[in-house]
Amino acid sequence: MSGEIRFANVEVVRTHKGGFTVVSAFRKNDGSEGKTYVKVWSNARVAEGDKITVLGEPSARISEYTDKQGEHKIVAELHVNNATVTGQDAPF
Repeated sequence: MSGEIRFANVEVVRTHKGGFTVVSAFRKNDGSEGKTYVKVWSNARVAEGDKITVLGEPSARISEYTDKQGEHKIVAELHVNNATVTGQDAPF
C-alpha cells in the first residue's frame, strides 16, 4: 500500500546531501507549541528559511543519538521520499 503525505507552508531549517529538513509547528493539547521535523529527499534547490510545500511518499525509521547534554535519545524520524516541492520561495 502506498500513499502520499503533504506538508504545507513549512520552513526549511537545514540542507543536507540528497535533500533537506523542514519544520512544521502545531498546537499541543496543553496550548503550548510543538514542532515536527521532517527529512525531505529531493533534488529541489532550497535554502534555509524558505517557506515551501512538500508532497511525497512517507516513511519512518528509528534513530539513536546523544544530545548536547550527553543524554542518549531514541526517536522516530519521519521522511518524505521522491518529494515534489512548491511554494513561494522554491523554484518550480
